[in-house]
Amino acid sequence: LSADSESAAKFTATLNDFIRKEGEQLLADDDTLLFETLTDEEILNAVKKDENEDKDESDMPDKPTERLSHSEAYSCLKFSLQWMEQRNEFSATQLMVVRHICDIAAQKKLFSLKQKLITDFIEYDAK
Repeated sequence: LSADSESAAKFTATLNDFIRKEGEQLLADDDTLLFETLTDEEILNAVKKDENEDKDESDMPDKPTERLSHSEAYSCLKFSLQWMEQRNEFSATQLMVVRHICDIAAQKKLFSLKQKLITDFIEYDAK
């Protein structure tokens, strides 16, 4: 056990020397202030700069926002409702609200369908 104690003591001494030397070197190399006093205007400019950087180009759509069709909205809501029903996290009230929204989308989908003319189905020769 004494050999282990000696090697542990040597390791600890070596580690302490390393930490002390590295710490001194880091402090000697870095002359920048860790903390500085900013004016109100400098703080506002820093915040505005951060807000501008947060607006990533990937957040912006490549093309103008396209409107979803009633059919697409209904499909999405129907799948969302199925997903919600599979979970035990949602209350009956929440499910009823989503069902109501899904019903509205279904009605809009039906009203947006255009009836075809009978002439679209009949082929005739004009000769």
